[in-house]
Amino acid sequence: MPTTAPRRRPSLLLRFATAVVRSRGVKTVLSSPERTEADRLDNVAAGPARPPARLLRELDVQERTLEGVTTYRVAGRGAPSRGVMVYLPGGAYINPMVPEQWGVVRDLVRRAGMTVHVPMYRLAPEGTVSTEVPRVAAILRAVVEQDGGDGVVAIGGDSAGGGLAAAVSLHAGRHGGPRVDQLVLFSPWLDVALTNPGIAAIDPHDPSLAVPGLRWAGRLWAGDVPLDDPLVSPVHADPTAFPPTTIVMGSSDIFAADARQLVAAAAASGADMEYLEAAGGFHVFVGATFLPETRWAMREVAARLRGAARG
Repeated sequence: MPTTAPRRRPSLLLRFATAVVRSRGVKTVLSSPERTEADRLDNVAAGPARPPARLLRELDVQERTLEGVTTYRVAGRGAPSRGVMVYLPGGAYINPMVPEQWGVVRDLVRRAGMTVHVPMYRLAPEGTVSTEVPRVAAILRAVVEQDGGDGVVAIGGDSAGGGLAAAVSLHAGRHGGPRVDQLVLFSPWLDVALTNPGIAAIDPHDPSLAVPGLRWAGRLWAGDVPLDDPLVSPVHADPTAFPPTTIVMGSSDIFAADARQLVAAAAASGADMEYLEAAGGFHVFVGATFLPETRWAMREVAARLRGAARG
């Protein structure tokens, strides 16, 4: 599918948000493995962000344990669900969920009418691709058995969570299910090695990501599995092995280089892959739910999910 975008230039709000993101210094943290590890220890000690008060007021939120990890079930009130989604929050595979990611979950429930399950999968170095891909696949199976009904079954995620979501869809396809009707990836991390030559041109414009710390985190996640294994780096997978997929990316995100590569391969093979790129969008810009670019992206994602539900 061709790249689509809501506008040729970033909105004023997006430009302001980009300056705020840059001021937070995440790019500096990721500039070395040592700084990345120190930040990881602080973040893990603080723990994952819990569902915010607004989410609890507006939606039905239940906490339970599936496959040994805390998993939140988030559903609308008073309207039938169109289906289920397992949503995987990112954090370079080493950092827990942050508050902005709950805004993405809220949008998926409210706009797409999905019941969204959010597992706090084990992070590297304790969790690796070898332990967490089958774990999340088992969670997906449990969710489908408990909540699936006849609606759409989807898996999604942002950043590293997007990479994990793609890997789980591949795992499910190889091992007899459960079926996945839609894959939704927000700024997915598709190659932990980050060797795409297109990264260099994007890097000066990316306000938050840096290669050295990310490569270190990616190796922790891979463990003993080669970095070019499709379950570690889904950019190396056969695009036809994915279910119908929607990728949302910003042009000022170094991960866009690999997303464009995967989308080009999908177009050449005839795979069903929709690519939405926002001009000037930073990494996981959809977490800033007030942006016009986010509203556009979530409308497109919701329409795709609703279309799958009708089909």
